[in-house]
Amino acid sequence: MADHRALSTQERNPRSAVLRTVLVAAVALFPLLNGALKVVVEELEPYRVHLPDWLFVALNVAIAVTVALIAIGTRIMAIPGVNEWLRKYVPLFAPEDKGNAEVIEGEIVHDSDGPDHRAEPGG
Repeated sequence: MADHRALSTQERNPRSAVLRTVLVAAVALFPLLNGALKVVVEELEPYRVHLPDWLFVALNVAIAVTVALIAIGTRIMAIPGVNEWLRKYVPLFAPEDKGNAEVIEGEIVHDSDGPDHRAEPGG
């Protein structure tokens, strides 16, 4: 029996999904955590406690690593095989099938958003 399903937007455009997620994570995390650390430094000043300068660098490296891990997770979640597993075992986390492309046995057979092309099994 043929597998008929529509591809989600994330499956059709995994690179765009990753870039959007990275942008949102970076825009949210960098100012939020640097601002929080600045408040901590200001609150500790009356007590003559001074945090080392390298702490800001370490914080930003940690944020960059976190954003990279978020990007990797987003890319993994855009792999069709992962989404098939999610649809089968954890439907709550599966993407909605609102895309215009239709997949039959691993091949895109209809895609009103662009030219026909093959679905890549690994992403």
